[in-house]
Amino acid sequence: MSNNFNQLEEELISKHGEPPTKIKKNIDGSINLFKSFGDIIELFVPNLLELVYNLLGGSSKKKDN
Repeated sequence: MSNNFNQLEEELISKHGEPPTKIKKNIDGSINLFKSFGDIIELFVPNLLELVYNLLGGSSKKKDN
């Protein structure tokens, strides 16, 4: 079974042709920017929240050996 979005993409490409290279590069650049931003948030936000929690008097789940 084919995905409806894939079918729509195939129909639009057959009707209008491939999108210009400049537009594709801009979209790819935007996607990479959002992916990088998401990776940074995923890496730092949990540690920042844990730091704030510990500074406010909470106890850390991690045990120091």
